[in-house]
Amino acid sequence: MNFDFFLKVNQFRVSFGQYASAEDFIDVINYMLTPMILIFFAGISASKQYLFTPIQCWSIFETGSSHRMEYIENLCWIENMYYWPLDANLPKDNHQQREDKKMYYYQWVPFVLALQAVCFYLPRICWLFLSDRFGTSIMDIIRFSMSAATVDQDKRQRMVQYLAAHIEKLLYHVQPYRRGRWNQLKTRCAQIFPCFVLTKRTGFVLVGSYLLIKLLYVKNSVLQLVIMQEFLGMNGTMWGLQLLSNMISRRDWERTGIFPRVARCSVKVDYVGKNNEFVMQCVLPNNMLNEKMYLFLWFWTWSIMALTVFSFFSWAISSTMRSSRRTFIKKYLKIMTSIHIEEKALAKKFVNNFLRYDGIFILKMICYNAGDLITAEIVREVWHRFKSKKLELPEADLPLMPPERPPRVTKQRRHNNASASSDARASAAATVARADSAPGDDSASYV
Repeated sequence: MNFDFFLKVNQFRVSFGQYASAEDFIDVINYMLTPMILIFFAGISASKQYLFTPIQCWSIFETGSSHRMEYIENLCWIENMYYWPLDANLPKDNHQQREDKKMYYYQWVPFVLALQAVCFYLPRICWLFLSDRFGTSIMDIIRFSMSAATVDQDKRQRMVQYLAAHIEKLLYHVQPYRRGRWNQLKTRCAQIFPCFVLTKRTGFVLVGSYLLIKLLYVKNSVLQLVIMQEFLGMNGTMWGLQLLSNMISRRDWERTGIFPRVARCSVKVDYVGKNNEFVMQCVLPNNMLNEKMYLFLWFWTWSIMALTVFSFFSWAISSTMRSSRRTFIKKYLKIMTSIHIEEKALAKKFVNNFLRYDGIFILKMICYNAGDLITAEIVREVWHRFKSKKLELPEADLPLMPPERPPRVTKQRRHNNASASSDARASAAATVARADSAPGDDSASYV
């Protein structure tokens, strides 16, 4: 079969983006795209705050020089402002009401956005740490596979053989060789509940760790929604829908009090021996930007959380169901080779006992990053290597099977064996003595 056309398509697909990762596209959205968006928003907010005028205040009362007004603006910026409707009278001795309506988020927006970006990247760091427990770098295997997908036929064949040998050695290394009650119990528990036994010998450490990282991404999205709600002082988790409804129905901030453009600030100033309190009106131009940013982030966070939940269940079902794993391998084996009827049992053992969960996971990540063609070639090469060793070696000597343990020797059996050995040695000595004294012996005639 001529694969030139598919090779060109695959080369375009791989060369279009050379970034290799042992994650799917939903994970890339979580740890790469979302932090980039948050850092971008944080940069815009910080530039508007520290390069331009973030606040400008005015009072009907005389405050003196411009330096005093600058001092009052800085004080209002530090001490937090509160929203009070412009058409409502501000009663006296309303300190508690002012505290309840204070806005604590205005000057901290860029820092909290940067913190949110760090939180989105933390699961990625955990995944890099957990994936290294498998014994090799999965990223290196994927990068090598991507390189093999873009070279000529001869070089690609050599690289495929190297990859197949490396994967074979890696999977043989994590086979459950040890036999003991504890190890047999762990193997049995891993077969029934693989998600609760995350060790290399169970063949589920990569898949289990990856599913845990998926759950971390989901929990992080929930945490982000809570952070935004508490930081902005919103009532209820569905404040984004309320904000969007207000924008569509043209209910502005003067009626809702959400992201107000004008706030008030009470400043006490000593003037001519008296403690005077000025109520300032301050313009908050950054809230126009904050409103749009957080509305987008609210919908974005809900969207990626839903996609991550879907991705988690998709990976959990496809990675744990035997039929799904067999279908995946069968699809690529049919592309490059054919399985005879007498090899079906061997193919099942190839999927269930040799590749297992982690081997299928590595091949899926190669397929996701390098394409179907190179994955089919690697699967074919690994299958041929497995089949040749399976047919050459006797069943008891296969690396897949645990070695036979020698029979346990008790003290009584050891004593009996020692007695039998001494009797055998005495019998052999007597036989030699009789042979020496027998007539016709060469040594006797020599004498």
